[in-house]
Amino acid sequence: MERRILLFGKFAAWCYLGLVFAVATAPPARAHLLNMTRCTVLVDTERSLVEVNLKIDFTKLLGDPIAYYEFTQLHPAERSTQQELVIASVEAGLELLVNGDRVRLRNSEFQLPDLPLSKFVEPWAAPMSELSFVGDLSAGSTELYLVSDPRLKIEFPLVVSLQLSGDSDFSITRWLEPGQKSPVLEFEMEVELVETMLVAEQLGRGDSFMGTASRYLVLGFEHILPRGLDHILFVLGLFFLTHRWRPLLVQVSLFTVAHTFTLMFVALGMIPYLPSVVEPLIALSIVYVGIENIWRSQINKLRLVVVFGFGLIHGMGFAGMLGEIGFSRDEFMTALVAFNVGVELGQLVIIGLAYAVCFRLFKYGDYNRLLRIPVNVGISAVAGLWFFQRVWG
Repeated sequence: MERRILLFGKFAAWCYLGLVFAVATAPPARAHLLNMTRCTVLVDTERSLVEVNLKIDFTKLLGDPIAYYEFTQLHPAERSTQQELVIASVEAGLELLVNGDRVRLRNSEFQLPDLPLSKFVEPWAAPMSELSFVGDLSAGSTELYLVSDPRLKIEFPLVVSLQLSGDSDFSITRWLEPGQKSPVLEFEMEVELVETMLVAEQLGRGDSFMGTASRYLVLGFEHILPRGLDHILFVLGLFFLTHRWRPLLVQVSLFTVAHTFTLMFVALGMIPYLPSVVEPLIALSIVYVGIENIWRSQINKLRLVVVFGFGLIHGMGFAGMLGEIGFSRDEFMTALVAFNVGVELGQLVIIGLAYAVCFRLFKYGDYNRLLRIPVNVGISAVAGLWFFQRVWG
């Protein structure tokens, strides 16, 4: 029986280290979704037009960051054919429907970023191009929504804001995954603008508290699982110091309280978010936790102070992503609380999974040698690689 448990421990250790190796040898990771695609759909009822404005990273569509940079350096005459293909790919992959019929879109703007090569290849880079389309609305148009083709090679999630002209304070903003349908924007083409604004206000009130809370709860959870690999490694670093519930929950709770503060302050614009500083510090925090776990196996006051400090740094990372999605003033507190609850649930799931894998090994003397120390070495190694990528990438 004991031999089988030891074999299981070796197997678990190799699985963890295999995952670490896969991450370490993967292309440079972006820790936060700074280069998500933003799409604003503006319905202009006075001119019977719909405008689609995109901020989009063409890295995936063109192949890699260097190809994207080289594309921006071409003379307009030299890149015209490739530019037409890029525009056609985006237009074909974003399906805008009004009353169930697809709107034929015409390109009205194409602007590439004027940035050096370093801004295309660094891990937190978000070299955005601006791409705009216009389409005609018929007199009977009343409902509009957007669907993306899962095969479209853009950075997901797609953050869509549906807006009505003349009401700059109203918009419906959603985070969409590939192939997901946006909410339906209702409007009236044959009424005065004042009445159209009333429709907007009614629709805004229709977005219930539970609807907003559930959206941001899922968003917070997804930012940990499966998207937040750096946060996953940090939480595993907390787990692989000590597996006793009380000190583990104290660490996680301090981490949550700390990142809640900075998330709120950054989201409100009270402190700046500097990805070139925050991203390397997040990686460095994971390196430190993994290394400390190798020579320490018990929690102390210094560890709690360190975890709280690192929570402040990670909170800035959360806020950078949340700020890219945006939310209205009316839903700020709901969004903030729900997002944090989602993050906390994601962290607890990670801890639960770690317990499920390791619980049979806790009472054996070989637990440290077989699993705890090798995993901490792997965590620090991966985070160290990320740190160098984010500083010198």
